Amino acid sequence: MKPKHLNILCAVGLSFLLSFGGLGCMITALELSDRLLPVAAICLLAAVVTSLCFSLRWSRKLLPALWLCWMPVIFLPQSPFLDQGADLLRQLMSIYGPPYGISVPEFLLETSADSHLLPLLLVAQLISLGVCWTVQRQCSPILAYFSCVLPVAACMVLTDTVPAVALLLMWLTGLILLGISHKVRLRNRNQGDRLTLYCAIPVVLGLLLLTLLVPQKGYSPPVNLTFEQISDWFTDHFGKVVYVDPPEETKPINLSDRVDLRDADAQNNSKDVIMNVEAQFAGVVYLKGRDYDVYGGMEWISDLERRESAAFPGYNWLSHQGRLQVTTKQINQQQFVPYFTDTGYLSTGGSIENVDNSNIFTYSCYALRENWMQLWQSYYSETPPEINSRYLELPAETKQSARNILRQLAIPKDANLLDRALCIGEFVKNSAVYNLTPERFPEGTEDLAIWFLEEAEEGYCVHFATSATVLLRAAGIPARYVEGYMVPVTAGRTAAVRGDMAHAWVEYYLSGVGWVVLDPTPSDDTQPPQPTDSTIDSTAEPPSQPTDSTTEPPEPSTEPNISTNPTIPTDSQPTVPVESNPGDTEPTELPTGGVFVPPEEQEASVPAWVVAVLIGLVAVMASGCIINLQWYLRRRHRLKRMHQGPSKQRTLAWYQECQRLCRYLDEPLPNLLQELTEKACFSPYELTRQELDQFSIFLRTGIKRLKKRNFFRRLVYRFIYAIY
Repeated sequence: MKPKHLNILCAVGLSFLLSFGGLGCMITALELSDRLLPVAAICLLAAVVTSLCFSLRWSRKLLPALWLCWMPVIFLPQSPFLDQGADLLRQLMSIYGPPYGISVPEFLLETSADSHLLPLLLVAQLISLGVCWTVQRQCSPILAYFSCVLPVAACMVLTDTVPAVALLLMWLTGLILLGISHKVRLRNRNQGDRLTLYCAIPVVLGLLLLTLLVPQKGYSPPVNLTFEQISDWFTDHFGKVVYVDPPEETKPINLSDRVDLRDADAQNNSKDVIMNVEAQFAGVVYLKGRDYDVYGGMEWISDLERRESAAFPGYNWLSHQGRLQVTTKQINQQQFVPYFTDTGYLSTGGSIENVDNSNIFTYSCYALRENWMQLWQSYYSETPPEINSRYLELPAETKQSARNILRQLAIPKDANLLDRALCIGEFVKNSAVYNLTPERFPEGTEDLAIWFLEEAEEGYCVHFATSATVLLRAAGIPARYVEGYMVPVTAGRTAAVRGDMAHAWVEYYLSGVGWVVLDPTPSDDTQPPQPTDSTIDSTAEPPSQPTDSTTEPPEPSTEPNISTNPTIPTDSQPTVPVESNPGDTEPTELPTGGVFVPPEEQEASVPAWVVAVLIGLVAVMASGCIINLQWYLRRRHRLKRMHQGPSKQRTLAWYQECQRLCRYLDEPLPNLLQELTEKACFSPYELTRQELDQFSIFLRTGIKRLKKRNFFRRLVYRFIYAIY
């Protein structure tokens, strides 16, 4: 391939990688409505046109003309560019506005557009301009770096705007190739282009290996501050003095990592106030203490080695409710955290540690929008959950018994994961009567959930939550058991949380949303200490508060990039179209038709030989890169000595290089070169250009002779001795 054509190919390739990778990251992270295929087409078009303009003789005239073509596109009346740009700005502000307290301007609320191809094309052409300027004109890469980082930087403002991994790897590949080849390209453009092609495959394999070795499930943002939190910090430290009542003589609440279900008949009936909750909104708040992942029949255990990022699905799914403050009477080991708070926490062993040893906690709370179920049905119902298999594990006998119970449910065969979860929750809710003092299970019972579902007639939250978790897992739905407090709150008032408000519920996992709360415990109006269950009932949704944005999330263009082990709960459950009777012990009849059969457990694992082959390929590529790098550095150092510095030093460098070549040729140095070296070193005269060319001619002739030897000797001469 001709050097000019190779240079154009490198410019187009790097421009496409950086523009499509950057714009694709922004589209997938912010869930814009644009499809990736048209975006890839406009990025390729921008790369080809810009590269051709730089390769032609009239590039100084073509480039300004190319950019002048944007003037009528932008400023002409009825131009779609302005509408598309305004709609893109509105969507960005609707995502970034709520956490920073910035409302969308009124003139942007009326804008709407089906796509944003023209603004994206402008950004793609800007990126192509910077890359082609660097690659084809051998200029500084500052413009290229600045332009290609802009779209990706839009994904880094919030922790829940995660781009697609494939597009992020594409963008990183272009950025790394541009960086490692820049200095070589400044000296020799053709060598820089060849280095770009040689390093393409090792860079891609290295990034893939890095992605496999460092998964996203352990990610936890080190800092996640909002303007509201910063303002509160300054107010608390400099603006006013907060007087806190001294803690009363109550014991700290420290949830154990083990729940013994043999004590399920010993419900906490303490009337002592253990914490106060003050909210800016009204509704029911679930304060999560700890979740449990291992079921043993008569106990729940939380694996203390678990590390999970407590994030939430994204602002497009949520509406802001307001602030909530929790003041505990004693300093506890765990925090009792409401669902959907925009502060990033790291859950350790199923709970969030109280690392600051504080008893006052302030949270900014959100709730799922009223139409989140319809959106999930449209975009994610066919997406299988990608999560740790620990949340599907059950004892063998328990799993078989639970599947036998599931076969008795009239769940439609084509029901998706959400419908199956709601049917199971409704079935458990109507399987027994709510009673704080239920009959104790018989001696010799080995599984509380199966006994409760098959024989018991009454129970309370521990029984219902345990049974629902077991059935969800048997149906192939990732689920876990949770303990904490359920607190009814009123806007502007302080709610006292007593010991008898302790509660247990279930979390199950949905792709695209994350962990969703399911409360299968039936309500009982005759028991005032136990708050009314409203998770499944339509009254569970707190009264809607004025939100910063009413924009519904657009249809995602790719599958969401969700961490394999997130903790994304919700504090409300949408309406189920089946009314329940708390006292009815007969299962509710569900839609008839094909019966859903619980899926058999499937363990998806990557074969060991695939991992071994991949690691081997990456190791070979990495070794090749290291060998080439050391050859390049050694060769560059010797060439620099032969072409730079005083005449005598350059002559000695040429002489030493010729001496090394003579050793490998096994012949003496020619007398002419010996005389020229002595003349340069022991006389006041400097060698002319023609005399120095004698050394160069000898080296070229000798290297040609070495290249005619066998393959293995040529490898030694090149990479070990660095002769050529």
